[in-house]
Amino acid sequence: MEAWAMLATSLGHPSFIKSEFEKICFLDNASTDTQVAIWRDIARRRLVVAFRGTEQSRWKDLRTDLMLAPAGLNPERIGGDFKQEVQVHSGFLSAYDSVRIRIISLLKLAIGFR
Repeated sequence: MEAWAMLATSLGHPSFIKSEFEKICFLDNASTDTQVAIWRDIARRRLVVAFRGTEQSRWKDLRTDLMLAPAGLNPERIGGDFKQEVQVHSGFLSAYDSVRIRIISLLKLAIGFR
């Protein structure tokens, strides 16, 4: 944790380390081998959505990494200009799509959206 605190401070964000994050859920989609954790800091009104990275020994992860074509990350799939969207590789987009509906639902619950 000390190394993270030093990094956050050097980047001008020491408050990130002082946050009291609690893990509110962990998703695991076995068909795409996609794992996601959602963390929340109620006091500072922060949410973190973290995807597990590649595990070299898992063939589904390697297959996902080989899907290199750029793709627009438009979380709600609302029409727009592809060039204006955040770009990800199509493997990540496929992994994201496999858990997207559940993530959005959980985020709405976490912020009290009705």
